[in-house]
Amino acid sequence: MVMQDNRLVFANAAMVAITGDTAENVMRADFTDFIHPEDRAEVIDRITRRLRGEALDPHFEFRMLRSDRRDIWVRIAGVRIQWYGRPATLYFVSDIDERKRAEEAQRHSEERYRLLVDHASEGILISQEGVLRFVNPRIAALAGRGIDELTGQPLLRYIHPDDHPVLVERYQRRQRGEALPQHEVFRLQRPDGGIVWIEFSGVDVEWEGRPAVLSFLIDITERKRVEDELRRSEANYRSVIESSPIGVAILHRNRMMLVNHALCRMLDGSEAELLAQGSFIDLVCEEDRDMMRAHADHIAHEPEGGKALVAFRIRTLQGRRIWVEGNTVQVEWQGWPATLSFIHDVTERRRLEENLKQTLAERETILDRSIVGIAFL
Repeated sequence: MVMQDNRLVFANAAMVAITGDTAENVMRADFTDFIHPEDRAEVIDRITRRLRGEALDPHFEFRMLRSDRRDIWVRIAGVRIQWYGRPATLYFVSDIDERKRAEEAQRHSEERYRLLVDHASEGILISQEGVLRFVNPRIAALAGRGIDELTGQPLLRYIHPDDHPVLVERYQRRQRGEALPQHEVFRLQRPDGGIVWIEFSGVDVEWEGRPAVLSFLIDITERKRVEDELRRSEANYRSVIESSPIGVAILHRNRMMLVNHALCRMLDGSEAELLAQGSFIDLVCEEDRDMMRAHADHIAHEPEGGKALVAFRIRTLQGRRIWVEGNTVQVEWQGWPATLSFIHDVTERRRLEENLKQTLAERETILDRSIVGIAFL
């Protein structure tokens, strides 16, 4: 289009199409009527200054109002010309609405994503081919290293050497498309020589257009300490269990014989109320009950099977539905075979995992569907 004396004196078919109006109406209208009210003053000021000959960035972005009152983003670039022997400005106007909306959607998606991961109590990382592409602040705290130091490095660099074979095998099985255990346990080595026991789970996602793994890491060092203490001294069951911040119960034939305060808080009941329950299975939500009965039978015949984590839903004594994960250790209780069960409330982690998967999927969809080129450099 050509502007002369603050008037539109020429508009080609593409410019008319951007306005959504007819050529006749466009040429009769005051061009400022097509500018979004919030951007109008700035656009008029730039046009006026350019007509005075001031040196300005030739590229400028603002919102136009179409004839249907829908606002669209445009990018304008102007050059000084002579139009019928008098000074004028030739403007090249490009519809960039799709790009701007893609950028805005991407920004909102990134904000939600950052809010979720930066404040999560779990360690969250994204890896591709064993290399860390993203870590949240909790991962940095667990590893005792800075985020920048970790990003771009192989995950195995920070794992205890004795645990490498398990993780390498898991990676190879994932590459082959085989079914994987829901959780794995490994030791994280800190630069001060400390060891942090980690339990992690992972889901397949896309990261910047390529396959990746979104992993959640939980510090289970305390749980490992409790297990070791109980193995060393069965007489100290009650004192060790009560001092544990983890939900712990001793079960005999699926009936709770001892529960700690952490489990009482988790299940919304007192010790007496929980011990008065029948089978622990009765607290399990109906849709997971058959699976938990089968799991209980399995560990009764194969005690080592209880070391694997199992995820299920429980209805607390106040009727809340929560997701938990549990594993067991075979012990004796008052001369009878029993199971020592460690139970973690993972409701928040489950919600976080679903939100992150959705956010990452949105992120990739925005990039894939955008009609403009987007690159991360």
